[in-house]
Amino acid sequence: LFGLDHSKRWIFVPENYRWAFAQKKLDFFVSLGGDREELTDLVNFSIPSLKSLLLACLAASKHNDLEIIFRPRPAISTSRILDFFKSQIGEDTGNIKFIKEGTVREWILASDQVVSSYSTSLLEASTAGKPAWMYEPLPIPDSLHCEWYEYAPRLKTPEEFVEICGTGNFSTHCVPLADWVRTNLISGYDPIER
Repeated sequence: LFGLDHSKRWIFVPENYRWAFAQKKLDFFVSLGGDREELTDLVNFSIPSLKSLLLACLAASKHNDLEIIFRPRPAISTSRILDFFKSQIGEDTGNIKFIKEGTVREWILASDQVVSSYSTSLLEASTAGKPAWMYEPLPIPDSLHCEWYEYAPRLKTPEEFVEICGTGNFSTHCVPLADWVRTNLISGYDPIER
């Protein structure tokens, strides 16, 4: 399915940099009451962060034992991600699999590891017992901050991304996030099991 090799480790990367695609809509968001400076900061954070994440995926995709599954967020088409990739990085997308089909939940359960930005998919992954890492090449703006971020293990560079993709165990670095989810979001049952 999707040309994926089941003998390789699957790294699921659900993209969540919505503001990387909002630059042309800033006037619209300001007309709705948004703060232009704050919105500009979000764009200026998201574009280089997404570029760094894609560079990390490209580097990891060159390893023969990995499948990198990159899923655009629901509001972004695969063609827009590919256009972004080509404009920011180049034509060679390596062996990254850009796949929009399937739910985040299905991909989390099928994958060996999850790496994303500040996406709540990291909460779902930790609940499912999957290693879940937040990719944070730039500090997250205050306007995007959530309490649970402090419990997520971080990756800051493409090199760290590639290195962590090679490990298969539920790292002790991932335990605080899983504990936070169980304590704060799960009330007596496991939603993944349900």
